[in-house]
Amino acid sequence: MPPLGCTSCGLKRFFTMLDTDGDKKITFDELKNGLHMFGFTEDNVKQFLDKLDVNKDGTVTYDEYKKVFEIEENQDKDSESDKRTQILLQLFKKLDANHDGKINQEEWDKGMKSMQICEKFSAKLRNYLDVSCDGVITKQEFMVGLGMVEDPIDWRKVFEALDKDKSGDISVEELKAVFDDLGIPILSSGIVEWITQYDTNKDGKLDYSEFLAFAKAQESRAE
Repeated sequence: MPPLGCTSCGLKRFFTMLDTDGDKKITFDELKNGLHMFGFTEDNVKQFLDKLDVNKDGTVTYDEYKKVFEIEENQDKDSESDKRTQILLQLFKKLDANHDGKINQEEWDKGMKSMQICEKFSAKLRNYLDVSCDGVITKQEFMVGLGMVEDPIDWRKVFEALDKDKSGDISVEELKAVFDDLGIPILSSGIVEWITQYDTNKDGKLDYSEFLAFAKAQESRAE
């Protein structure tokens, strides 16, 4: 069973995190790296892959992945969801070494290393969960990111975190800095093109209402 609630959005999120090379398929190595932190042994992963890999080609497509769990969704849904939630809450507690309700960079790296999680998957998962881009993962971000709850993301907080100079707008430079921090190569011209799609007042920046329009569009695509 996947370590998150069986919602279509949660399933898609977790598939994306497992698919570290972004080729729309999950290999054995990707599955092993992703599930190791949840206590899966190599034999467990092999059995899991065999169950998911409907056409037996050694990889799992999203359609295969989704089909299996939509079938299982009706079997003891509430009790299984509770079990997965407890597993993930225990994982959060383990990673939150100083018990302040947040996982900082040092705690995350140390926890992932202790569980022998590969750096590539660890970094991708951390960046995905840190919705506010403030360098720490809150319990709410952790729960929402892994599909444990369906609470909406607080886009106001995300906007404020991105608006480094507190001007009330997000500039090209501020967005470029975020991508640079995440290690994602992107040209400033690419960011300008992205901003232009939602910059209704044509000032070259995104105010909160413009940013929210973009954020809601992305939420709709993920559903």
